[in-house]
Amino acid sequence: MFRIHTRWVPPCIALLFSACVLAPEGLDDEQTRLADNGTPYLAQRSERELPELSARPTWRELLQRAFLTHGEIEAAWQEWRAAVARVTGESTWPSTNVEIGFEHMFSPSRMSAWERTSLGVGFDPDTMLELPFKTELMGKVALADARAAGERFRAAKFALQRDFLERWVELARLEEEIALKAEILALQSSASSAAERAAVIGSGSASLVRTKIELAVLENEILGLQSSALQAAARLRGIAHVTSEVVISARDSWPLRDAPPVADDVILAHAALSNPALTELARAVEGREDALELARAAWWPNISPRAGLTGSVTRFFGASFSLPVALPRVRAEIEQAKADLARYTALAHQGATDVNAAVTAELLALREAERAHAFLKDTIIPLANELSFFAGSAYAGGTASQMEWIDAMRAVIDARLALLAARAAREVSLARLEEWMGIDWGTLVKTWEVSDVR
Repeated sequence: MFRIHTRWVPPCIALLFSACVLAPEGLDDEQTRLADNGTPYLAQRSERELPELSARPTWRELLQRAFLTHGEIEAAWQEWRAAVARVTGESTWPSTNVEIGFEHMFSPSRMSAWERTSLGVGFDPDTMLELPFKTELMGKVALADARAAGERFRAAKFALQRDFLERWVELARLEEEIALKAEILALQSSASSAAERAAVIGSGSASLVRTKIELAVLENEILGLQSSALQAAARLRGIAHVTSEVVISARDSWPLRDAPPVADDVILAHAALSNPALTELARAVEGREDALELARAAWWPNISPRAGLTGSVTRFFGASFSLPVALPRVRAEIEQAKADLARYTALAHQGATDVNAAVTAELLALREAERAHAFLKDTIIPLANELSFFAGSAYAGGTASQMEWIDAMRAVIDARLALLAARAAREVSLARLEEWMGIDWGTLVKTWEVSDVR
């Protein structure tokens, strides 16, 4: 009796612990990517070690700190983490719990207690056992969703980088403009002094009033620029999660990045391949294709096997099948899956068009900023300096007035202001192109050949 009982123990144990993961291909790589990008977020915020900042931190230092502390970036990684974990759950087979039954009959017969005992092992009848290929399809759908979540994390990082660099360049431009406006203010003060001397001797009263108005307007502009600079610095501190004690001087740390010497079509090709939004849509299309196959798999019946014994008297094995009879529902789910696939395919096609147009427009803006910067630097600035030199010589020789000399020097400063605006526009375009491509310029420099793109 005891020997018969033990023969059933190994199969029961094997059945109870036979759950496995029908992991889709690529899950290990996705888990590795997740781990590589999530090291900073594994520890609690209070326990994270952040890199020390220098006395006047550069944009790279503060941007790195922003990546480690920004809540939206961490939330995107946690969403990715949950999606990757869901793949294992969806890929686990059997897809239902094991049910163990026990019955004991009370009978006046002389049967032994073991022979009046029934044992049964099967799967939970409330949830039918999915066929393995259905579980594999569910895992593929979940993996596509996890990969899409990974692209959303990458998009969030590039969006943060672009936003930070735009604000940094704006602050640098404001600080440079304040310094240049201060030079203009000094020139205007000299003009005001000359006008006051003219007014004392009985002439130039109107010119004096006009000069005072210009001086007051310029002082007000500088105050407005200083207020804007303080606001920009406060926003940067918020992005980087640093206190107000941290000194931010953006004009001392311009990004000063050069786009790699590549043709525009190479940049467009990189954007088409690695733009986070397009890659996310591509993953979504993959997932919807597997979801369509999963919906079609509903035509296949599910099964619920079971086995048992009654002492040493009987042994049995059986199975229940779940046949699809709600045919309109199955057809509707297949139709819904087809519609989802068509929807994401249409979004992917339109997304490719939109990204191509946006990158093309940004490239035009970059080339224009580069052209304007080169024109101002190589043509206008030298001419303005030459004009200032001749006006200064004429003023020293008594053939030109002080106002003419001051106007010539102001023309130099105005040209430098225009050069500053072109420089800022160029840096902003570079940051936006990085976001559109989903590639840092430093990375693109190493792999800029067309063959690498293809």
